[in-house]
Parts: sequence; C-alpha cells; structure tokens
Amino acid sequence: DYVDAFPPITDQEIIDCLTSVIKLAREDPNIIILYGNHELSYLYPHYRASGYRKSIAPIIYQLLTDNKDLFKWYYFDSGTLFTHAGINWKWLEQSKLRIKERYPEFDFNDITELLDFMQENSLGLDLLCQCGEARGGFRYDHGGILWCDKEELIKAPFFDDKIYCQVVGHTATKDIE
Repeated sequence: DYVDAFPPITDQEIIDCLTSVIKLAREDPNIIILYGNHELSYLYPHYRASGYRKSIAPIIYQLLTDNKDLFKWYYFDSGTLFTHAGINWKWLEQSKLRIKERYPEFDFNDITELLDFMQENSLGLDLLCQCGEARGGFRYDHGGILWCDKEELIKAPFFDDKIYCQVVGHTATKDIE
C-alpha cells in the first residue's frame, strides 16, 4: 500500500512515497513491487478502497500506468509466494469454479499459472481484487490476493507441493507470524 492515506499524511507525502518506491525499483532490478488494494483504487475506480484521494488521483494514476512494468500481482521464489494479502483455500476453490464456468477449456498445473491467467482477463481481475466480508465487502465471502483478511489466511492458508510459505503485508502486525 504505497498510496494508503493512513495514518493521516499529506497528498504530497503519498506522491513522494510512490515516486521513491518506483525510483528504487528502477535503480535496482532486484526490488519487486507488488500491487496493493490502495493502488488499485487509482487504476480501477470500481475497486475503491478507503483513503482514496480524488485530489491526487490523476497524478497517482499516471505514475502507476507509466511504471506498470515494475508492478506485479505476485512474486514466487524458492517455494515462497509473495502477495499483498495472501491466498486462502476457500477463495482459491471458488475462483477456480468461476473460471471453469467461463473458460471450461482452461486448465492449469499450478497456482502461478492460475494467477498469470487471472491477470489477463476481466473475470480474473475481479477475482484477484475481490473484497470479502471480513474486510467489508458485500459481494464475496472471501478476499482475493489484495483483500484476504488475516483471519481468513490463518484459518485456511493455501499451500501445495510447490508453495510452502506465504509472505504478505496487508495487515499490520507487531511480529512476523
């Protein structure tokens, strides 16, 4: 959440934060920038999150679109999956069913193939960005990779033979859990 307005900060501080993150990633290709739910508010107005500021929306939109090559929905390395909020088994199963209904020919061998597919179509984008009941959503039971609630992740985290660890940053905690 590079553009979250909480705790209360100025418009310029939000712009400076995003600009600094982008600059660091341009200078060091080892830096991975993941989309957060607040960035999506500026790219897709129908995925609005709290803290959205209309006053800086055009600037944030331009920064995000001009640098979209730097942003990822997820990152996978050596058995660890990095997302903004995590993947819950229940969300994954519901998402697979919805995708199979619309794209019966689609088959995937692992979660990264599914996530890649989801980035490329409107249904997938909707699933990735869905806000579940635990985070105030009203259309879905479980949050996607930008909105999965900490309790959802604790109760039913996704793991398989390829992924044995998830790293997320959506919910602030005092310690690594």
